[in-house]
Amino acid sequence: MNHFDFSFVFPCLNEAETIVKCIELVKEVEKENHLHIEIIVADNGSTDGSQDLCRELKVKVLEV
Repeated sequence: MNHFDFSFVFPCLNEAETIVKCIELVKEVEKENHLHIEIIVADNGSTDGSQDLCRELKVKVLEV
């Protein structure tokens, strides 16, 4: 089982324009502060490729 210092859950519905920046900011904080952060994107049926962008950044995508 993984231990995380924090978990971030982002709701997502066609967020291709903004979701990458949000994930990158969390990863930057994680690195700068030597944390172990879990990032989960809860996708509600996006049709703009948001899910693929998130998976490319190695975050967990859950279909809700």
